[in-house]
Amino acid sequence: MILRIPPKTIDHWVKSLRRAGSRETGGVLFGEHVGEADFRIVEATAQRLGGGPVAFKRSGDKAQRDLKSLSRRYGDDPSRFNYLGEWHSHPHAPATPSPTDEVTMYRLLADPNCDVNFLVLLINRLSDAGTLELSARTYLATGQKLACDVRLEPAEATS
Repeated sequence: MILRIPPKTIDHWVKSLRRAGSRETGGVLFGEHVGEADFRIVEATAQRLGGGPVAFKRSGDKAQRDLKSLSRRYGDDPSRFNYLGEWHSHPHAPATPSPTDEVTMYRLLADPNCDVNFLVLLINRLSDAGTLELSARTYLATGQKLACDVRLEPAEATS
């Protein structure tokens, strides 16, 4: 699976991570289906509460509100724009999913209210030098997990 990330999303994450400091932060990923197994993040929400130094507690209610709002904003066209998954930070650990993160993804996939056959989990952090580190995995309802081919999109040229 290809996961395209535009510069505005990278900027958003850097600001969110700086604001959160030593606390974990996160939100939902809303994306555009641009081709076969090819998706672009169009929005990454930020949940301001629920993060501690080594854990992030996802608010299902906030996630649902955010997804409904994003769906309306993007024309209620789920075949093109839809929920891709989740993101959160690991300020004190590598930018890779923990066993708890993986269990959470499989629980979300098993939730009948979720109604998806895959979810992306993106973990990010700021390095000591202040650069963004990230990794992404795709979790399938079948129980498999796959690496994502993360592609950072270039900034658009301004005239």
